[in-house]
Amino acid sequence: MNQVITENTQMVVEVNTSSPVQVVVERPQVVVTAIAEQGPRGPAGQDASANSFILAGDGITGGGSITSNVTVAVDSTVARVGGVLWLDEANARVGINQTDPKIDLQIGDMGLGSYSASLVNSTPNQIVDQWSALSFRSAKYQIQLHAHAPDEYEISEVFLMHNGGEVYMTEYAVINQGVRLAQYSASIFNNTVRLLCTPTYGVSTVRVSRTVIAV
Repeated sequence: MNQVITENTQMVVEVNTSSPVQVVVERPQVVVTAIAEQGPRGPAGQDASANSFILAGDGITGGGSITSNVTVAVDSTVARVGGVLWLDEANARVGINQTDPKIDLQIGDMGLGSYSASLVNSTPNQIVDQWSALSFRSAKYQIQLHAHAPDEYEISEVFLMHNGGEVYMTEYAVINQGVRLAQYSASIFNNTVRLLCTPTYGVSTVRVSRTVIAV
């Protein structure tokens, strides 16, 4: 049913009362206020005791009553979608388009990871990072070092690559507070490439971010 309301023959409002309600106004810049009724009440909630078990499923093992501690294990089939995403829970690694990631995050042939080492003396050539020469050919490092005794910091970047028997590297973009806090070098031994540090002071913390490219 339609109702037509006219005011001073200058504004016409047509209301269609059939469901759903429609309001048509034949005059611009008119504010219409509508009040919606609350919909029907939804179904009653279910008591938690009725769902007191976590059930094992595809890629999920374990379970038990939720009223006590529950152990649930998830294997890589849960996260893997068409071979695009892989989880290596044992080694805390993730692969994207890479079924066997060799670093924290590996996307195809490129990997990204971060590591830290505590150096308790100024012994030369201490290992601060290492990786498989069989998996990766080259790396780029951003290195941050904190010398605890003078409480000073230093950052730099290092490029390095290997040919299976020798390692070639260069360091650049060194920033410090006036004193060089470390010297870096690299070596390869038993198919493992190692980033080495000779700190200036006895106690230092080295943090590195490494980007690598596969062989």
